[in-house]
Amino acid sequence: RGEALASMSHVAHLTLTTMTEDSPCAFRAHYSDSKLVPGKVGESAEPKPCAGVKGTIVSIEDLFYNVPNRRKALKNPSEEFSKVVEV
Repeated sequence: RGEALASMSHVAHLTLTTMTEDSPCAFRAHYSDSKLVPGKVGESAEPKPCAGVKGTIVSIEDLFYNVPNRRKALKNPSEEFSKVVEV
């Protein structure tokens, strides 16, 4: 799991939101090019406290944004979505 997350952070914008059983709040961190980055311009890159539920949510956006050849191989959005639903 950790290796997959690291790999995804190289080719997509990744956001992790996590909250432990005994934590009063969740924390959110943003990654781009495998580096911790600010969620918004002018903010610190450190994970920020936020509202959340117990557990971890992984959000992937802009898949292959920095790998143009791979991005070109993607079909139209509805076709790609149907492939994801099959899994």
